Amino acid sequence: MVSGYVKDAASGEVIAGATVTTDDLLNYAVSNSFGYYLLTLNRLEDSVNIQASFVGFSPLSFQVIPNQNLKIDFALRSSNMLDEVIVRAEKTATYEKRKEMSVATVPISKVTDMPSLGGESDLLKSLQLMPGIQSGNEASSGLYVRGGSPDQNLMVIDDVPVYYVNHLGGFVSTFNSDAINSMKLVKGGFPAHYGSRLSSVVAIRMKEGNMKEFHGNAMIGMIASKIMVEGPIKKDTTSYMLSVRRFMYDLITRPLTRATSFNGTSVGYNFYDLNAKINHIISPKDRLYLSFYSGGDKILSRQKTQSDLNKMILKWGNILGSFRWNHLYGDRLFSNLTLYSTRYRLANDFTNTFTHNSIKEKTSMSYWSGTVDISLKADFDYYLNQNYKIRLGGTTIFHHFNPNTTSYKSFENSAAVDTSFGSIKQNGFENAVYLENEISIGSRLFTNFGLRVTNYHIPNRNYASIEPRFLTTYLVGENTLLKASYSQMNQYIHLLTGSGPNMQNDIWVPVTDIIKPSLSKQFAFGLERTFRNGEYEVSLEGYHKTMNDLITYKDGVATLSSASDWQSQVETNGTGKSYGLEFLLQKTKGPATGWIAYTYSKTTRQFENKNNRKPYPFKYDRT
Repeated sequence: MVSGYVKDAASGEVIAGATVTTDDLLNYAVSNSFGYYLLTLNRLEDSVNIQASFVGFSPLSFQVIPNQNLKIDFALRSSNMLDEVIVRAEKTATYEKRKEMSVATVPISKVTDMPSLGGESDLLKSLQLMPGIQSGNEASSGLYVRGGSPDQNLMVIDDVPVYYVNHLGGFVSTFNSDAINSMKLVKGGFPAHYGSRLSSVVAIRMKEGNMKEFHGNAMIGMIASKIMVEGPIKKDTTSYMLSVRRFMYDLITRPLTRATSFNGTSVGYNFYDLNAKINHIISPKDRLYLSFYSGGDKILSRQKTQSDLNKMILKWGNILGSFRWNHLYGDRLFSNLTLYSTRYRLANDFTNTFTHNSIKEKTSMSYWSGTVDISLKADFDYYLNQNYKIRLGGTTIFHHFNPNTTSYKSFENSAAVDTSFGSIKQNGFENAVYLENEISIGSRLFTNFGLRVTNYHIPNRNYASIEPRFLTTYLVGENTLLKASYSQMNQYIHLLTGSGPNMQNDIWVPVTDIIKPSLSKQFAFGLERTFRNGEYEVSLEGYHKTMNDLITYKDGVATLSSASDWQSQVETNGTGKSYGLEFLLQKTKGPATGWIAYTYSKTTRQFENKNNRKPYPFKYDRT
């Protein structure tokens, strides 16, 4: 048995999804999201040649004697990928594809090469070019995946959910490509360790920081300016990464509008993103990660006359942090413990100060909405043998929701008025445990079947659900894969998106006694084939998805009002249906690379008090 980590030789960062195989390709392992692998060998052989490979890197081989347990870390070097190297890499890459379905990935190097708005590369826009994913509005970074809405996508940075993922009214995503190591979108065939959303999971990993040497870059662009630095704190032991990005135009618009207006008005808008990470190796069996992200948008307006001073500030954004501990129990059991907190907040403050005959009157009105999560989760990978891997774990999340609160204050000399009104704040606990079984039967059949049990507890009510998951693939010949999957998902939070004039009016609301959890059931089937030694790859997938207990605004309600409880302003018990075919043709090697994608799909929604109870096309359905 051989185990260890697969790393980038230049930076020391781990490589997830790398393949480790023997020469005959009969024994293989795929490194997990933290770069760890375990390969079982035939002890009857005198010596075995094992090789690690990953697309974009030169394969690395070691000859070992399989009569004892060995620890081997592979340090792969970036390569120009000569033809003979490519052939080998593409053959072993098939093993990774055998274990998943309905997955979209775009290498970060490709993201930065794509045309972009004002030179600002965008991760989410690159995903919009894949089949089954729509953008909604032109140039927007929103994602509508297989008929779902944006709130049905679980966006995570280093395993921490992000609630708001756009800047500049949707034209730029919050994910700064300078700080990102990898991303993967799963839109079907969900393994049991994923949950909490109906339509997709977008898993994003931040860079860990270069363990070998200092690196940095800076850019002044048309949209934003940014800087990124990374390097070792202690070589090969501790590293850091820090990245900052900011929209700079408010530094020009505020003084310019002040100088050109007749009433002393100044207006400005900016957004920023701050990513930071520390990676520390305690021992060969223990590693710590500290991750932090803060990002937000801000609109500021100020007007000053002889008697009045008016200020308006609208701001919204995320702040999150996580602590993760990887530990190896022997060679077969890998664990990851995560403690995190994430917060989303929307706040709108308006202040008026009026002065007359030395009498000052100040009036302020504030509106805010948001959610805070605190979570602890544990994940375990147990390698029973070469053909059987067990994944299990659990998570508990404390949710705090403030759907909408309006505060009004007035001061005149010594008199004061202070009042607040809005929806009731609510706390809830979301818990889940899961079990996955990854089984290879012979050299051609692979299956992943599992179960996720979820529970959401609020005062006087408890929701529980069992979510079965199933995925199977069968290798036909050397380069054709047949795939099929079924997944059931529950979602315990909802997003209400207003259609009013405000640039930002998205409100997150929880499950209550009246508002039930949403449920989706999805079947998918597909075929994938490579040609000309992996130079071309074609895939075809079909899916059928149903959704129950959806919510939306009632007719005539554009945005959430604080005058009444939010539950009285929404339609409940809605249903949805989506089905379609997705085609993808990729050219993965040569001077010119790229892909062609086509999607045929139809999506409907149905509510009792909308469209005379008849199904109607969902937003951005283009059939």
